Order: sequence, then C-alpha cells, then structure tokens
Amino acid sequence: MAVGDSFTSITAGLENAINAVVGGNVIATNPSASVITLTQTVAGIAGNGRTLTTGTSAVATSLIIHTLGGQTQPVYVEMGKTIQLVAVDPTGAIVAATWTSDLPAVTTINGSGLVMAMASSGVSLITATYGTYSGQFAVSAIPMQTITKLAVNLVPASLKVAGQQQFGAIASNATYSALDYTTQAAWTDTLAVAVVSNVAPAQGLMTYGAAETGNVSAYAFGLTTTVAVTINAAGVVTITTAPVAVKRVIVLTIGSDIVTVDGQATSIDAAPEIVAGSTFVPIRFIAETFGSTVAWIPATKSVTIVLGSTTIGLQIGNKTAVIKGKIIVLEAAPYIKNSRTMVPLRVITESFGGDVAWDPINHIITITYLLP
Repeated sequence: MAVGDSFTSITAGLENAINAVVGGNVIATNPSASVITLTQTVAGIAGNGRTLTTGTSAVATSLIIHTLGGQTQPVYVEMGKTIQLVAVDPTGAIVAATWTSDLPAVTTINGSGLVMAMASSGVSLITATYGTYSGQFAVSAIPMQTITKLAVNLVPASLKVAGQQQFGAIASNATYSALDYTTQAAWTDTLAVAVVSNVAPAQGLMTYGAAETGNVSAYAFGLTTTVAVTINAAGVVTITTAPVAVKRVIVLTIGSDIVTVDGQATSIDAAPEIVAGSTFVPIRFIAETFGSTVAWIPATKSVTIVLGSTTIGLQIGNKTAVIKGKIIVLEAAPYIKNSRTMVPLRVITESFGGDVAWDPINHIITITYLLP
C-alpha cells in the first residue's frame, strides 16, 4: 500500500488489473477492513485456460504492527527511550520483518524492530515489510516524562503460541495515559517453573510448561507493579493486580542535619532536637516526604498540612493543634528554627499514623509510613 492510497482504490485497481489478464468475470470485495477477496466463477474453459468447476479466490492484506506491550498506533516515545515493535502476518503469527524509518532524525529502528526516539518532538512513519506484505506505524517523539503509574497487563495474540504469554508494562501520568515501558522495565517473578524474560527483544515474555501460581513484577523509574499470575491445567494465563504496600522510611538523628529517606542520604535546614524533655522535628520535610502539601500563613504564624482527606492545623507558640477535625493538646508548642517549623514528635504519630521508633542510646528517630 502506497502513501495516499485508499483501501477502496486498491480493491478497484486489483480487480481491473486481473480482469485485464483473465478476460473478466472477476469481482473484488472487502469482507473486512484488512482483506481483499477476488472471486472468479466460471464453468468450462476460463479465460486463463484452466478448467474451473467452483469459485476461486485470492487474498491480499497488510502486516499488522503493534508494540511489544500491545499498543496500537500512534504511540508516544520519550526522547532517548525505546519501544519494541512487532509485525504480525494475516494468520496472527509474528514475523521477522524488515524495518525502516522515514525520519531517522526523529526515530531510529534496528533490524529487530526496536525504536528509539532521537528528538523531543516530531512524528515518524515506521514501515515493515515481509515478503509481499507490508505495514506502517506512526511514532510520535516527546520530551522526557515523570511517570506516576505503572500497569502490568496481558498482551492478547490472535495466534496463541503454546507455553508463551507476553506481558506489557504501560506507564502513565497526567499528560500521557499509555506509554509502553515494556522494554524499559526490569521483570521479575516468583513462579517455580515459568520464567519471565529480561532479554531483548522479548522483555516481559513468560515461558511456562505447568499449572502454577505466583507473582510477576515490573519495575521502572521508581515504580513497581506486581500482578498475581495463575496458569491453569489448560495453559490459560490470568492475572489480578496484587496490592503492594509502599513504605517510606525516614531516619533522623538528634542534632544532625543529615537524614536518610528510604536509605538515601539528604540534608535538612533544621536538625531535630530535644527541648525541655520533648523531641522536636522539622514538620515540613517529613510531611512533604509523605506526600503532603504544606502551607505557611504568615499573618497568623500557622501551618496547614493536607494529606489525602486529613488536614492538620498548627500555630507557632500554641500548644493546641487541630488534627483530623479534633483539637489535640501537645506537650509543647511549635516554634521556628532556621526558618523551619519544629513540632513535637507526637504530631507525626497523631496525624500520619506512622510508626515511630526511638533509639535512646544513639538518639535516632526512625519513622515508617505506608503510603496511601
């Protein structure tokens, strides 16, 4: 199919070309959106010298292209990242096609169908050819993104291969709902017999040979998604999303401005300290690490913290706080240190529901919080 041709014009052109050779009586139809059927019904000696007693037909069609994760065109690829394309023939079988890109400055593609975005904008057309078949696929290059969700799914195939199931990893954020991260993800599993591949060009491909259950996980750019996998005796694979609790662990030391978050060291403006027997910590750093929004109101010298449906209200010099709609009396009032609001440690346990552990020998505070 050439650029600009329509399916209707190709059908009519094919009908006319064959009729010119065989002497007519050929009818071209479109039984589906991707199939052309040519039929010549005659008795006795046909125009091509062959004896026909029933109808004869010929089928012409194109390759179907999708990403390894099952996405159809057009797809978006971030600059410097990759997607794997797959070419499928009319029977549903994956074929080893020859690949080309019309705009290598936007996207390149190797012999295995791996596309890499070379620019932060632009649209390229990828062409796959295999014997008499061909197909095209639109790829749009976009700037680097910060993903907020990662989904794992089963990629359907019209032609099932016994003992194989492709998984896809689909990332998203507020701007893009489906970015194929199947080649970007690191794949792991807890299956006893089945194995999920991390080797190109078959990342996320599970090979199995027995009925079993376990988990398959995809990790990409700070996000992990796990699905529970069931392989039944008939070889049918099903999945359900396995809830995974994400913990955030903050470790602070009295008098030190170095803290760790999930094992990564960072610094804070105001070190935790003990004042009149009460332990004080910088509330903004802890709250924002847990995903809260923190607002400072200069007129009243107060702080409002919002985490999901929970709102916390604190005021400098005031021993009462409003937490989850209730007035709580603190053992000491919040104060300012190095332009940061310091609050009693109790505020953390009362407001976030986190687990707080205190090491009295080393003066270390460990706060563990399950993210919602």
